[in-house]
Amino acid sequence: MTEKHLLATPRLNDGRSSWRRSPLTHVVRVYTHYVQCLFREENPLDIKFSDDPEQTDIIIKAAHTINADVINRTPVVLIHRSGFSFPSQGIGGDHAGTDFRTQRVTREALLVGGVFFTIIAEQDEWATDIAWWIVENIWLLKTVEGGSLYQGSLNFTISPPSTPQGIVQGDMEQLVAVQVSFPIKIMRSSSVEPLNLPRLKKIEAALKDASTEDTLLEVETYNHGT
Repeated sequence: MTEKHLLATPRLNDGRSSWRRSPLTHVVRVYTHYVQCLFREENPLDIKFSDDPEQTDIIIKAAHTINADVINRTPVVLIHRSGFSFPSQGIGGDHAGTDFRTQRVTREALLVGGVFFTIIAEQDEWATDIAWWIVENIWLLKTVEGGSLYQGSLNFTISPPSTPQGIVQGDMEQLVAVQVSFPIKIMRSSSVEPLNLPRLKKIEAALKDASTEDTLLEVETYNHGT
């Protein structure tokens, strides 16, 4: 059994994206941010990430492809996503609820998709070792931290090294790619409320004696909601 000092899940609070506003963009940015932070720390591969492209030992970015001229013998990690789907209605699918007072409708759905890490390096072992270091840390964090991001990380697949066809633009000689893929699920809850909808302002009720028609009780209720 190997013991590791795990990097805690870093917060991405730069205001450029959020789970609420842009979940599909945010999921890619959060994983990219995590991998960058992972290689800022000491690691057994002795690779240090820096925001300075002239100083970094590894390029880590959210992208599908990269130009061979940018790599220049530097290992690369590209983070991107698959398509996401809204499941059909039913168990585990789309659910809706309505507030009859305001007519606000709230829908909840479990978005299902996937994330890809593509590791590009000059040697099979180098690309494989980088892929393994990333996967093992995320795999362990799912249990240790239980954060919202890592609850969605499961069923990791690490591909064998192959030619980075379609990933590296330009000279691919001596370069190999290893791809990490795994499905993730995002719970989404959104609501909508009609505008300019007439609302019930007041209810009047009277309790009368059935034989004499005398009024026994009068009740008025008001809706003070906005």
